[in-house]
Amino acid sequence: MFIVPASADSEYEAALEAMIEARPEMTPWIWRISEGDMPALP
Repeated sequence: MFIVPASADSEYEAALEAMIEARPEMTPWIWRISEGDMPALP
């Protein structure tokens, strides 16, 4: 589960992507606050 703050920059997004790629066995759930309401939980 990742909650991305509205203030996240490209470095933050790159670090997030690296963390997700490092654990391919896990399905990420991401809420980018700047994009609106919380998405449904899996």
